[in-house]
Amino acid sequence: MKGGNNSLAEYEARVILAVKFITDNLARRITLEDISRAAFFSPYHFHRIFTALTGETPADFLNRLRLEKAAGMLLTNSSCSIAEIALLCGFSTQAVFSRAFKKHFGMAASLWIKEARSGEKSKKGKIVSKNGETTLFKGNYINTSVFVKNNSRRSSMKVEIKNMPARHLAYYPQMDGYDDKKISIAWEKLCYWGEANNLINQNTSFIGISFDNPHITPADKCRYYACINVDEGITPPKGFGLIDLPEGKYAVANYIGRGEGIENMWNELFGVWLPSSGFEPADSPCYDIYYQTPDMNEERNFIMDLCVPVKAMK
Repeated sequence: MKGGNNSLAEYEARVILAVKFITDNLARRITLEDISRAAFFSPYHFHRIFTALTGETPADFLNRLRLEKAAGMLLTNSSCSIAEIALLCGFSTQAVFSRAFKKHFGMAASLWIKEARSGEKSKKGKIVSKNGETTLFKGNYINTSVFVKNNSRRSSMKVEIKNMPARHLAYYPQMDGYDDKKISIAWEKLCYWGEANNLINQNTSFIGISFDNPHITPADKCRYYACINVDEGITPPKGFGLIDLPEGKYAVANYIGRGEGIENMWNELFGVWLPSSGFEPADSPCYDIYYQTPDMNEERNFIMDLCVPVKAMK
C-alpha cells in the first residue's frame, strides 16, 4: 500500500490525467463521469477530491480552460470570427460564450481583442483578468498551475482505519436540501416513530447519510437520510424507507465542535489527509455517526464520527 508522499504523488498524477482529458476535449461535451473515469477515480467522490487538490470544481476548471483557450485564439487566429472561436472552444452559442467571457475577463471579447492587441507589445504578452491575476499566453494557451499550494501540509486530524459492520437502517428522507431546520424535522419524525415502537435503546446508532455534493447537485435537490439501525423484518410506515450500508473498510475521523465546522472537517479529510494516506475512496456513500448533538451538552457541540469508505491504492 502506498502512503505519505507516494500516495499524494499518485493522487496528483491522477488529477493530471483528468486535466489532460479536459484539455484534450475542450470542444466537446464531457461529463463528470467521463473525467473521473479518465483519472481512475470513482465518480462518487471524484468531485470533492479534484476540488480539494486544485481549488476549483471540475466544471469551473473546464469552463476556465475553455475561456482561456478562446482568449488566446482571439489574439492569434484573426481568420476566425468570435462565433467560430466560441464553438471551437466548446461553447454552445456565441451568446453563452459572450456572457461567460465578460464575467471572467471583465470585458466583451471584441474589446479584449482591441485592448490586448494595442497593448501586446508593451505588456509583453501579459493580460490582467478581472480578478487582478496576470496570466501568460503561450501560443493559443495560457500557462497555469494545476494544484493549490497546500499540498505540503499534513493533516493534524486523527483518523482510524476501521472495518465497519454492515448496517440495516430505517430512514426518514429530507429530499430538498441540507437545510438545518428541515434535517432536524427529519430526525424528529424518525425518532418519534422509533421511540413509539420501542426501536431506540442503548444499542441504537444514529446515522446521517448525505448523498449529494451541493457543488454539483442544486442546493434544493440534495438528499439527506436520517437513519437508525433496525432488525430485519421491521417495516417502517409510509414516507419512511430501508437502506443497507455495506460492511467494509472506512476511514473514521472523530469530530467535536460546532455545526459550521463540519464541512471544513470533510474538506480536510478529502483534501489533506486522504491524498497522503495510501487509500482512495470506495464507491459507496460516506456517512456520519452522531453520539451527541448540541442540545445534549453544555458546550453546544456535535460529537460525531465522519466515515469514508476506502480501499488501498494500487
